Amino acid sequence: MNRMRVAYPGSFSPPTHAHLAIARAAHRHFELATVEWVVSRDALGKAHAAGPTLEARVEVLHDAAAEFPWLTVSVTEHRFIADIADGYDAIVVGADKWRQVLDPSWYADADECERMRARLGRVLVVPRHDDDLADLDDRRGIDIVTIEPEHRSTSSSSARAGDVHLMLPAARAFAERTGHWTR
Repeated sequence: MNRMRVAYPGSFSPPTHAHLAIARAAHRHFELATVEWVVSRDALGKAHAAGPTLEARVEVLHDAAAEFPWLTVSVTEHRFIADIADGYDAIVVGADKWRQVLDPSWYADADECERMRARLGRVLVVPRHDDDLADLDDRRGIDIVTIEPEHRSTSSSSARAGDVHLMLPAARAFAERTGHWTR
């Protein structure tokens, strides 16, 4: 039996309990799918902030994923979700990333935005505490998947701002060892 492959793109800086909750939700939604944390070398909409190198973040992700045989990690050169999704059976994104996919300002024009969206296969979108996606007029091709309420407000920004309890253990250990994500 071939498992579905689900891409979960992100910067994961640092990886949090919410990132794992989203991966678990995708794993369950697609009946034991393999989920892959996909890190873009140059993520769209992410400023080059001071922090650990890409290689260090990927190593932390590998450490975090090690105890879950259905969770893997990869790096991509792609920036757009439609490009990242190529070769996967589905993709999972948070509400903020889905809004970015739908926002024509990230593309050359509205037509390119629509072409990129049309390329997407199955999409899981996870609401946040402050965005339940209720206002989406067009839900074609997406499934709304929820995670535990305690994770819906978790953000990497909060973890970097001092809420280290939000980090996965591998990320917290890295932060304590190097000072990254906690300065």
